[in-house]
This record gives sequence, C-alpha cells and structure tokens, in this order.
Amino acid sequence: MGMLDVPGKGIIGCMESYVSEVLKPALKVIPNWGELDKSPSGKKLSRNFVENVDTFVASLHGQRRSQEFHLGEGVV
Repeated sequence: MGMLDVPGKGIIGCMESYVSEVLKPALKVIPNWGELDKSPSGKKLSRNFVENVDTFVASLHGQRRSQEFHLGEGVV
C-alpha cells in the first residue's frame, strides 16, 4: 500500500486522495468481476460496490472540509 504522507492534507485528506486517485480508477477499469459477472444480481452488486466507493470518497471530502472549517482554516 505504501505511505499515506501528503503534506498539509492530514490522514483524512490522504485517504481521500488515495481512494479517489488510485483505488476508484482501478475499480472502474476492472474488466472481469469473476463470479459476480455470472448473474444479474452479481453485476448489480459490483456496480453498487463502485457507487459505494464514490459515496465513501464524498464522505471523506465532507469530513475533511468540516475539520478544516472547525480548525479555523476556512472552507477550501
């Protein structure tokens, strides 16, 4: 996995960057989801998983902005 050291972003910002810039793009280009591709419900499950990753990134972004605001850094 490597280090999550992004100066000035903190741990939440690091996680947001990693998930949105590394994991999310990788998930979106997976050509074969194995057993999940074999049924309509499996295909729906894999789509829902990718959508949940998007929601998670949005949550991290909101949390980071909230922390910045509460720490007096203003809203980015």
